[in-house]
Amino acid sequence: MDKKTKAKNTFICHDGEKIETIGDFLSELKRAENGYLENFNFHTREYTNDYATWIKYEFGLLELSNKIMPIKDAKEMLKIINDYFVEKEKPKQEESTIDAKDTSTEKKTTSVSEDDARVGETKKRIESVSKSSEEKLDEVVDMKKRIFKKSQSMSSEIELANEEYAEIYGMISTARKQGKDMFIPELKLRNVKPKIKFLEASREQVDYEKVKQLLEDVRTEIEDEERYAPPNLKREVLKAAKEEIEKEASSN
Repeated sequence: MDKKTKAKNTFICHDGEKIETIGDFLSELKRAENGYLENFNFHTREYTNDYATWIKYEFGLLELSNKIMPIKDAKEMLKIINDYFVEKEKPKQEESTIDAKDTSTEKKTTSVSEDDARVGETKKRIESVSKSSEEKLDEVVDMKKRIFKKSQSMSSEIELANEEYAEIYGMISTARKQGKDMFIPELKLRNVKPKIKFLEASREQVDYEKVKQLLEDVRTEIEDEERYAPPNLKREVLKAAKEEIEKEASSN
């Protein structure tokens, strides 16, 4: 496979950079190797490797995808990919040499008519098998592409949910320092983090909506507590005492 072959679905990096070919991907890894790690760190988080997923679904390079999936170092990943393509070139050269020798031998031992018959029969078999295999491969590739698109589309939503979680956590901390009762909001917020983890695995819209609703509920609890003003007991006692004194004075 040529490193300049374009993917049907462009890979959009965290900073907006676009990757369309294996060659583009290698250039991105070289940037990471030279110290620019914003994209690399984002796309090779603890339990994911968006690069490996893209290579598998867009180019069908399952073996290469499996090799780089656990790699968290740009230099090491770059070496693995370069070595992979070097190794893939060797068998092609060897097969070309073997095919040439086989053809020469057959010409010496068989007649022209026998060769034509065999070639024709083999051609038909190859075309039949190839057509069936290509159709099945297309179905698998289309399905994988749909899955990959879904995982890409939810990345921003997951990042947004994590940011809102952190913001609400800070609101609770601030309110607690001001003497507000944050027991209920804090209790509800504890249930949100596992839901976000589940969303990161499922990448389903329905799970994102659940997380979003939970965060809104916590935010509402905080706002309700901040609006609540506890009664000033000292003021109430003084008011009641004043009224009692005035009442006694009027009766006398």
